[in-house]
Amino acid sequence: MRKPKVCRMILATCVGSFIVVVFYFQTSLEPGKL
Repeated sequence: MRKPKVCRMILATCVGSFIVVVFYFQTSLEPGKL
């Protein structure tokens, strides 16, 4: 166990960015949904 926190932070950042991008595109394509 050398740097488990760094890997977790990077993974969380990637997943968070992906979710934000998907949510942004969904709201942009369907503004009437919100």
